[in-house]
Amino acid sequence: MIKLLIFDLDGTLVESAEDIRSAMNLLLASEGLSELSLDEIKLHIGEGLRKLLSKLIPDFKPGSPRFSLLEERFLQFYAEECTRHLRWMPGALELLKTSSLSKALVTNKNWEPCLRVFEKLEFPLANFKFAAGLDSYSHFKPHPGPLIEALRKSGANPRECLMIGDGLPDLRAANALGCFSVACRFGYTAENILARARPDFWIDSLSELPELIAGLN
Repeated sequence: MIKLLIFDLDGTLVESAEDIRSAMNLLLASEGLSELSLDEIKLHIGEGLRKLLSKLIPDFKPGSPRFSLLEERFLQFYAEECTRHLRWMPGALELLKTSSLSKALVTNKNWEPCLRVFEKLEFPLANFKFAAGLDSYSHFKPHPGPLIEALRKSGANPRECLMIGDGLPDLRAANALGCFSVACRFGYTAENILARARPDFWIDSLSELPELIAGLN
C-alpha cells in the first residue's frame, strides 16, 4: 500500500531550466565565459549548485574562497531570475491538490530559492509532510538521509513510498533507501542515463501516477 509520494522539484514538479540558465549565464558572462544553451544547462541540473558550478567553472574547486564567492553571486543572480519563466510541469498542480496521499519534497536546490518558487506558484510548502533543500541537511541526494526523514515524518516504511524524479540522484537515493523509484521521462535527464539506476517504473507525465499507484495498491 503506497502511503507517501516523495517528489524532486526541478524537472519533476516545475519547469525551471530557463531561469537557472539565465542566472548561470549572468555569472558566466561576469567571468568572461561563454553562455550556455538551454539544452546544455539541462544536462547539469539535479546534483546541486556546487556540482553545477564545479562542472561549468572548473578552475575553481568547492571549499576555496573564490568558489564560495561564485556560489554567493550565482544565488544573488538566481534570486532575481528564479521565477521569470517558472511554471508547473503538466499535471503537477492537479496531482498535488487531488492526491490524498502524504507528500514530501526532497530537492538538491538551495532552500531559499525553493521558498521563492513556491511563493510564486502560490502553493504552500505546508502542504508537504516534509520538505528539504540542498542546504537543509548535512546529506543530500543521492544520499538517502532526507528521504529517511520524510518517511519518519509521514509514518511510512520504504515499501510504502514512491520517489519520483527526473535525475540519477533521485533514483539512486530511492535505491539506497529501498523504496520504489519512478523515473520521469519528461524531465532534464536523458532516458538512457536514467536507465543506469534501473528505476522500478517510468512515467511520461505526472498524470500517469494515480493509475500507477492504484495498480500497486
